[in-house]
Amino acid sequence: MFYGWKNSTTFYNENEFRNIMQRERYRADRYGRKFSCIVFKTNNGNALTVSNRKLFNVIAGRVRGSDEAGWYNSTDIAVLLLGSNAEDAEKVALDVIDRISPKSPSPTFSIYSHTAF
Repeated sequence: MFYGWKNSTTFYNENEFRNIMQRERYRADRYGRKFSCIVFKTNNGNALTVSNRKLFNVIAGRVRGSDEAGWYNSTDIAVLLLGSNAEDAEKVALDVIDRISPKSPSPTFSIYSHTAF
């Protein structure tokens, strides 16, 4: 786990992030809540490269205090948006990409949503 450079957003390692996702899935099912997860594809693995640092900084400046961010797997960075649907998550993902410098390669992303039954 480490902290964002611009604020106190915590970025979790893959295992920590998976545990958080599992906890939130159980919580969503129990209380009838929803959440979405944005997965940004990187080409650099989990190294702290310049482009990954830029992505982390942009995410840290964009997410709410209730959101979670970290490594989704060994190459992808994810943001868990509590209480958000897929439309809201797409707006956040596009805003993150818009904030990345045109000189930096923009990551692609996928969105996964969970709605309790």
